[in-house]
Amino acid sequence: MTNILIVEDNQVYAKSMAQAVSEQFDMAVEICSTAAQARQALSENSFDLCVVDLILPDSDGSFIKEICEEQNVIVSTSFEDEATRTRITSLNIIDYIIKSDSIGFSYLINIIRRLIANKHMNVLVVEDSKTMQNHISSLLKLLHLNPFTADDGAEGLKLLDEKSGQFDLILTDYEMPNMDGLAFLKEVRKRHTIDDLPVLVLSSVGRDATIARFLKAGANDYITKPFSKEEFICRINLSLNNVELLNRIKHKASFDFLTKLHNRAYLDERMESLSEVAKKHGSLAAIDIDYFKKINDIYGH
Repeated sequence: MTNILIVEDNQVYAKSMAQAVSEQFDMAVEICSTAAQARQALSENSFDLCVVDLILPDSDGSFIKEICEEQNVIVSTSFEDEATRTRITSLNIIDYIIKSDSIGFSYLINIIRRLIANKHMNVLVVEDSKTMQNHISSLLKLLHLNPFTADDGAEGLKLLDEKSGQFDLILTDYEMPNMDGLAFLKEVRKRHTIDDLPVLVLSSVGRDATIARFLKAGANDYITKPFSKEEFICRINLSLNNVELLNRIKHKASFDFLTKLHNRAYLDERMESLSEVAKKHGSLAAIDIDYFKKINDIYGH
């Protein structure tokens, strides 16, 4: 993602948004104050993302509807009523931001950061309904995620094993033929921990007991069908953010800050598996560095 178009008639607000984005990302930001100017800009340049005000001097929202099928769009608005929310979320947009909540534009920055990271992330969708499968996949693509689909738990498990380590998130239905979502989840947790691979359950069964069974079996979240597009996007982003946060914590705990090499904690954690490798190959080497104490004394332990 390199180019962003901001369409906003309030120049102070537009410049503040552009500055916030530029400070966080290496991106070219162009500002237009009307729909007519934006159409001209879109005809002359290619943009990775458009942040468009809902109401412009020459558009009451029709401009967003005009471009959202071809462009990645985030809507900004000062209206917080339910009618406006319903109107905005019915369009094929990524998300929307409320102007009154834009101090530092932190939510917008988080969306952009998420979109950049998502391009390299794969999601396994296990769903027996083709209609729902296609709907979920379209929402994931809107978030720049790469969906892979399976028609039931057995097929999902096969795909998970074939592409071992390649999935960053799993979405699964509950009631499916051959292997239902609960049985599938239990098999997934034999292979991946709740911290390594998040699993979100999407089901029309909204009973408390069912939700509790899934959460106890290792689900990271449970979304009841039918779900709103806004809820779906928020929960997907939250799950991926949590995984990235855990990975950063694990990385800090396993690497030496000074040398960027694995530390003693990592060695202790891996020793059992390394010992198995040594037994398999019949050898294990330990290297002692002469006078290494001098290095520690000068540069610190």
